[in-house]
Amino acid sequence: MQCCLCLVLVCLAALCPFGLCQDTCRVSDGKPGEKGSPGWDGLPGPKGEKGEPYLLGGIGKVGGLKGDQGSKGEPGEIGMKGYAGHEGPKGPPGFPGPKGSNTGSFGIPQDKQAAFSVTRTKEDPPSVDKPLVFDASLVNINSDFSLAQGRFTCKIPGVYYFVFHAMSSQNICVRLVSDQGSLIVADSLHFCDYNSRRNKQALSGGTVLQLSAGQKVWLEPFRGHHDKTSAAKSKDRFFVFSGFLISPTA
Repeated sequence: MQCCLCLVLVCLAALCPFGLCQDTCRVSDGKPGEKGSPGWDGLPGPKGEKGEPYLLGGIGKVGGLKGDQGSKGEPGEIGMKGYAGHEGPKGPPGFPGPKGSNTGSFGIPQDKQAAFSVTRTKEDPPSVDKPLVFDASLVNINSDFSLAQGRFTCKIPGVYYFVFHAMSSQNICVRLVSDQGSLIVADSLHFCDYNSRRNKQALSGGTVLQLSAGQKVWLEPFRGHHDKTSAAKSKDRFFVFSGFLISPTA
């Protein structure tokens, strides 16, 4: 009985000060505790839904309008030349070309051409007042010039050019002649070279003639007024006689 009474008194003694100081007694705050360690990151959230495209002006086109084409820029610099590639294999042979015509380099058929160039290198002296005979031809198209007769026969009517060159240490006198008569109308137009020193000299002469078909032209040595010796006595003479058609006539 005494023990129970004592326990009650102790409990009352402990409760009375707390009840008496509940409104009037205040103690100081305690010190803050230590900072805790950081927590773990949470799990990533779910992926959001895809948004709607942007509508321009509400007409259903995505993005802006296409702009105008810009002006053409300046051309760039030429690049360096590349290396040559390897040569390819040889191709197959081509088809034969068309048959060529019988025209010359100027498109004139051969039967409409006329040209000759002949030389005389014979040691025997030429005859005076007779056609000069030649022994070799450099050019003789269609054989219009006869070496044996020393004459050119016109087959194509037209305008022709004739020229000769001669070399000798003796006097040289030559004239151009046709079957229509001498082409030289005066003694002053004859071609002569009087060589008093007996040095080798050259003589040249030429003319343009209009010929008809069948007309003949040749060179003819003659004795000049100052030539006291016969032209036939000289053996060291060399002659070149040439002619060609300039333009045919109707």
